[in-house]
Amino acid sequence: MIGKAINPVSVKNKEYYREIIPRVDWAFMIIPGIIIGAFISAYISGQFHFFWVPSDRGETFDYNPLLWIIVALAGGILLGLGARWAGGCTSGHGINGSIQLLLASIITSCCFFIGGIATAMLLYYVIGA
Repeated sequence: MIGKAINPVSVKNKEYYREIIPRVDWAFMIIPGIIIGAFISAYISGQFHFFWVPSDRGETFDYNPLLWIIVALAGGILLGLGARWAGGCTSGHGINGSIQLLLASIITSCCFFIGGIATAMLLYYVIGA
């Protein structure tokens, strides 16, 4: 949508945007809704605290906020690439595809879990130990 505001002709000519039209709908509004809802919930419950690095993560690894921002950004990019490569996201494959008994979704979901377990073991038992 930012690209459409800056250069509408370029967006109009791209095949991707002819199939997936950028618009404000539930998928677009879910991100600000999650952020606002989480803030309201934390504020009302008295649990709102601002910090760059969670204390349990900082004790295990490092309290450097720049490192955490870079890691979070890299993780998000890898997640997006993986979702694109797999033909869908973890929820789509794990919930929708598995219910339809699609072999590709079942295999992909197993790989998500194996990758998550391997990453957690690497981070907490190999690097963080």
